Amino acid sequence: MPLTFDTVIYRNSEDEEELVNAEEIALRSDYEVIKKNLHCSFEGCTSRIKYVPKSKIKAFFSTWPNDNHTEECLNYFERERKNASTKKIASSSAKLEDKHISNILKDMFKINNETLEEKELRLKKQREKSKKNKTKIVDKTQEPNTTVYARPSTSNDAEFVASGTRAPNVKRRFNIFDLQEDDIGKATALIERVSSIELSEKRGVIGLKNEDKEVNVYLEEEFFATGYTNIDTILKVVQEAFIDEEELTLGCVGDVVKRNGKLCLIVNGQTHLKINDKRIDKFAFNYRSLDY
Repeated sequence: MPLTFDTVIYRNSEDEEELVNAEEIALRSDYEVIKKNLHCSFEGCTSRIKYVPKSKIKAFFSTWPNDNHTEECLNYFERERKNASTKKIASSSAKLEDKHISNILKDMFKINNETLEEKELRLKKQREKSKKNKTKIVDKTQEPNTTVYARPSTSNDAEFVASGTRAPNVKRRFNIFDLQEDDIGKATALIERVSSIELSEKRGVIGLKNEDKEVNVYLEEEFFATGYTNIDTILKVVQEAFIDEEELTLGCVGDVVKRNGKLCLIVNGQTHLKINDKRIDKFAFNYRSLDY
C-alpha cells in the first residue's frame, strides 16, 4: 500500500499554509475544501496528498496517485511496477446476511468506543503490517483486466450470494462527513450522533448531525414489514430516550440514496441498526426498565 502520513499541509486559495491532522480533518467545517488542497509537509516538495477517510483502519493521508515526492523529501519512495490494473464493473446487487451486518456494527462500535490505549495499540499493529507491503504502480502499457462484482445491498429485492462465495465489501463510515457520492446505490455502514427522531405511521426518520452537516436515516415500508410486531413501540421508546436528552449514537447499515440533493440511508431491517451498541429492542427494554 502507498506510504501514509498523519500530518500534512493544507494550502488555501491565498497560499496560506496550515498543518492539519488526519484524525481531526473530518471535524472541520471547511472539510470539503481542505481535502482537495493538501500537500506534502516537507519543505520544497511539490507532491499532492490524498485524504483517505476512516474505514476499517484509521483515517490517513497518502501520496496522490502517480504523483511523486522530490528525491530530497523524507517521504520519497520508488514505485514498484505491477501488472495491469483491474477495472471493476458492477452487474447486480447482492443482499447482505444479517450476521455479516451484525459483525460490521459490532466492530464499528468497538473501534468507536475504544480507549486511547486501545486505539494506540490497534494503530501500532496496522503500521507494522503496512511496512511489510511495497508501493506499486500500474503498468499503463497493458489493458486493464475487467472483473464483474456485485454491489452490497440490504434490500429484499436483491439475492444472497451463492454458498461459498465471499460477501461483497461494505464501506465503513465513522462519521457523516465520510459519506461519498460513490456510496450511492450500495449498502454502507455508518455511525454518528442522533440529532432528531420523527415517527409516523409505518415510517421513521432518524436525523444525524456533526457540526453543520446533516444526514437522514429512513425507516420505511420494508423495515416495518420485516420488524417485530411491536417495532412501533420499540421506536417510540427510543424517541422517548432522545426527548429525555439521552445521548444516542446510531450505528446502521443501509442503502445510500440521494433525496432532495442530499445523501441519506434507507435501513431495511430491524437488525441493521443499533443504538449505543445495543440492538434497538434491547436498548428499548433496558431503557424502559429504568422506570421501574
